[in-house]
Amino acid sequence: MTALVMAANLLAGRLTNRYGPVRPMVIGELIRAAGLLALITVRTSSPTALILALLIPLGVGGGLAVPPMTTALLEAVDADRSGLAGGIPNSARQLGGAVGVAVFGALIATATDFDTGMRTCLELGGAVLILTAAVGLALHRKGTPAKEVKTPRQQHPAEGRSTSPTRQAHPRRAVQAHHAAETPAYSRRPKQSLYRSAIRKGAALWDL
Repeated sequence: MTALVMAANLLAGRLTNRYGPVRPMVIGELIRAAGLLALITVRTSSPTALILALLIPLGVGGGLAVPPMTTALLEAVDADRSGLAGGIPNSARQLGGAVGVAVFGALIATATDFDTGMRTCLELGGAVLILTAAVGLALHRKGTPAKEVKTPRQQHPAEGRSTSPTRQAHPRRAVQAHHAAETPAYSRRPKQSLYRSAIRKGAALWDL
């Protein structure tokens, strides 16, 4: 399981560099949800090999989701708050684990039997992961394309029009426009990103 998580972490880094943090994060959450829902089929008579196989999506999904989550948090805040943003995932994970254990125990204790309580817990966990993925997609919005810098057309002296340097494109601006055209879509900042805005507000509340 540890090896699968490490391999998923490496894959998450490549996916994040290519597509940004949202896609691998959502894919990881959906894989984890599928793993939890698949465990509903487990019975007391199920072989150990089947149980171990059904646990694999949990490790792979977590390995895909967690690194992009940290990346998104660090990119959404200013540099002076990077330490605060880096600590939010660990604090949220510990809080969620404590709440999850309490809810798990309550559902098992109030169920008519252990199997019924376990199925309820797995269904609830899968629903929470699917909801998390849906919220991430809803808050995310693709970056707007970089504006193309149009350089004035040089006019021929024979036409009797001015060719003053002030009317010509600045070489540095032309190079910047060329680089902007070749920049991947992910590296361009969104104009108004609800996803980043939500993270910034959360970091500000945490700082209080």
